[in-house]
Amino acid sequence: MATRLEITETVLDRLESTEWTLDQALSQWWWSTVRYPGGLRLSDTGADIFARLAKVPNWTFEVNRDLLVAGNLLLLDRRMTCAYSLDTHRLMPPRITLFDGQEAVLLMLYNDTKLWLDNLRTRTGQ
Repeated sequence: MATRLEITETVLDRLESTEWTLDQALSQWWWSTVRYPGGLRLSDTGADIFARLAKVPNWTFEVNRDLLVAGNLLLLDRRMTCAYSLDTHRLMPPRITLFDGQEAVLLMLYNDTKLWLDNLRTRTGQ
Protein backbone atom coordinates (compact mmCIF):
# COMPACT_ATOMS: atom_id res chain seq x y z
CA MET A 1 0.00 0.00 0.00
CA ALA A 2 1.35 3.38 -1.00
CA THR A 3 1.67 5.99 1.72
CA ARG A 4 0.31 9.49 1.67
CA LEU A 5 3.87 10.80 1.20
CA GLU A 6 4.58 8.48 -1.75
CA ILE A 7 1.30 9.37 -3.45
CA THR A 8 1.89 13.10 -2.94
CA GLU A 9 5.40 12.90 -4.41
CA THR A 10 4.11 10.96 -7.43
CA VAL A 11 1.34 13.48 -8.11
CA LEU A 12 3.70 16.44 -7.70
CA ASP A 13 5.93 14.82 -10.35
CA ARG A 14 2.94 14.52 -12.71
CA LEU A 15 2.10 18.21 -12.53
CA GLU A 16 3.52 20.15 -15.48
CA SER A 17 4.32 23.16 -13.36
CA THR A 18 3.59 23.66 -9.74
CA GLU A 19 3.91 26.20 -7.01
CA TRP A 20 3.21 23.50 -4.43
CA THR A 21 5.94 22.39 -2.06
CA LEU A 22 5.80 18.91 -0.62
CA ASP A 23 4.86 20.25 2.83
CA GLN A 24 2.09 22.44 1.38
CA ALA A 25 0.69 19.54 -0.62
CA LEU A 26 0.75 17.21 2.38
CA SER A 27 -1.08 19.72 4.56
CA GLN A 28 -3.64 20.95 2.01
CA TRP A 29 -4.41 18.01 -0.28
CA TRP A 30 -5.38 15.54 2.43
CA TRP A 31 -8.45 15.57 4.65
CA SER A 32 -6.58 14.92 7.86
CA THR A 33 -3.35 16.77 8.49
CA VAL A 34 -2.01 13.95 10.65
CA ARG A 35 1.08 12.70 8.84
CA TYR A 36 1.12 9.23 10.38
CA PRO A 37 -0.72 7.05 10.00
CA GLY A 38 -3.12 9.42 8.22
CA GLY A 39 -5.78 8.02 5.92
CA LEU A 40 -5.90 8.51 2.17
CA ARG A 41 -8.98 10.76 2.03
CA LEU A 42 -8.36 13.82 -0.11
CA SER A 43 -9.62 17.31 0.61
CA ASP A 44 -11.65 19.06 -2.10
CA THR A 45 -8.46 20.83 -3.18
CA GLY A 46 -6.53 17.57 -3.35
CA ALA A 47 -9.25 15.79 -5.31
CA ASP A 48 -9.38 18.66 -7.82
CA ILE A 49 -5.61 18.63 -8.28
CA PHE A 50 -5.49 14.85 -8.67
CA ALA A 51 -8.35 14.74 -11.19
CA ARG A 52 -8.03 17.97 -13.13
CA LEU A 53 -4.39 19.01 -13.04
CA ALA A 54 -2.51 15.73 -12.57
CA LYS A 55 -5.11 13.81 -14.60
CA VAL A 56 -5.03 10.82 -12.25
CA PRO A 57 -7.68 8.32 -13.46
CA ASN A 58 -10.69 8.32 -11.17
CA TRP A 59 -14.16 6.89 -10.83
CA THR A 60 -17.10 8.53 -9.02
CA PHE A 61 -20.04 6.65 -7.51
CA GLU A 62 -23.19 7.72 -5.72
CA VAL A 63 -23.29 5.94 -2.36
CA ASN A 64 -25.76 5.39 0.45
CA ARG A 65 -25.83 7.92 3.28
CA ASP A 66 -24.89 4.96 5.52
CA LEU A 67 -21.33 5.44 4.29
CA LEU A 68 -21.19 8.71 6.24
CA VAL A 69 -21.65 7.26 9.73
CA ALA A 70 -18.61 7.57 11.97
CA GLY A 71 -17.73 3.87 12.00
CA ASN A 72 -17.67 3.66 8.21
CA LEU A 73 -15.64 6.85 7.88
CA LEU A 74 -13.09 5.42 10.32
CA LEU A 75 -13.03 2.16 8.35
CA LEU A 76 -12.28 4.07 5.15
CA ASP A 77 -9.65 6.17 6.92
CA ARG A 78 -7.87 3.14 8.33
CA ARG A 79 -8.29 0.56 5.56
CA MET A 80 -8.51 2.21 2.14
CA THR A 81 -5.46 1.41 0.05
CA CYS A 82 -5.96 4.20 -2.50
CA ALA A 83 -6.63 7.92 -2.49
CA TYR A 84 -10.32 8.81 -2.40
CA SER A 85 -12.57 11.78 -1.80
CA LEU A 86 -16.08 12.15 -0.45
CA ASP A 87 -18.60 14.67 -1.71
CA THR A 88 -21.16 15.08 1.06
CA HIS A 89 -23.28 18.07 0.09
CA ARG A 90 -26.60 17.87 1.90
CA LEU A 91 -28.77 18.61 -1.14
CA MET A 92 -27.25 15.89 -3.30
CA PRO A 93 -26.68 12.17 -2.77
CA PRO A 94 -23.21 11.52 -1.31
CA ARG A 95 -20.52 10.44 -3.75
CA ILE A 96 -17.15 8.78 -3.42
CA THR A 97 -14.38 9.27 -5.96
CA LEU A 98 -11.77 6.52 -6.10
CA PHE A 99 -8.35 7.09 -7.60
CA ASP A 100 -7.66 3.40 -8.21
CA GLY A 101 -9.15 1.20 -10.91
CA GLN A 102 -9.09 -2.01 -8.87
CA GLU A 103 -11.06 -0.51 -6.00
CA ALA A 104 -13.48 1.08 -8.47
CA VAL A 105 -14.12 -2.28 -10.15
CA LEU A 106 -14.87 -3.85 -6.77
CA LEU A 107 -17.39 -1.15 -5.93
CA MET A 108 -18.97 -1.52 -9.38
CA LEU A 109 -19.21 -5.30 -8.99
CA TYR A 110 -20.73 -5.12 -5.52
CA ASN A 111 -23.04 -2.26 -6.57
CA ASP A 112 -23.83 -1.91 -2.86
CA THR A 113 -21.93 0.28 -0.43
CA LYS A 114 -22.55 -1.97 2.57
CA LEU A 115 -21.29 -5.11 0.80
CA TRP A 116 -18.25 -3.23 -0.49
CA LEU A 117 -17.45 -1.95 3.02
CA ASP A 118 -17.88 -5.48 4.44
CA ASN A 119 -15.41 -6.70 1.82
CA LEU A 120 -12.99 -3.90 2.68
CA ARG A 121 -13.22 -4.84 6.34
CA THR A 122 -12.52 -8.54 5.78
CA ARG A 123 -9.82 -8.33 3.12
CA THR A 124 -7.74 -5.93 5.14
CA GLY A 125 -7.96 -7.87 8.36
CA GLN A 126 -10.06 -5.69 10.64
